[in-house]
Amino acid sequence: LEIQSSLFFLALLSAIPLCQSVDYDYRFEKFKNQHIITDMDGGCDDIIESRNILDTNFKCKAKNTFILHPVENVTPVCQNGTPIGNGNLKKSKGTFDIVVCELKGNINDKPCRYNSSKKREHIVIACDGGKPVHFEDPTQW
Repeated sequence: LEIQSSLFFLALLSAIPLCQSVDYDYRFEKFKNQHIITDMDGGCDDIIESRNILDTNFKCKAKNTFILHPVENVTPVCQNGTPIGNGNLKKSKGTFDIVVCELKGNINDKPCRYNSSKKREHIVIACDGGKPVHFEDPTQW
């Protein structure tokens, strides 16, 4: 019985890194869906709707920012960016073209409607496993 318990425990421990890797990959894919687009010919409304971007309560997001660069240009910020705060936030050394989408109406509106503004500024992202997983409002930093 003791050997079986030990084997079970070892199997459980070996699965933990796998789960963490899956979590990083899921969060990275979610980041790309919510924040990466190389060409934004359509407005915020169409892109946010087609990508099914909602807040955690499945309501309209109050604000969403798209980075108008390929993910290959954004990921290096995780290695080369300036650390900010106590956690895993990094601020880019260079500036990026971004589009900020701000909700026009109510979070319960369907479809969600947004005002958009194009800017060029530093980005602040959270990184896990060397990949971006969260966009932070750079005006907070």
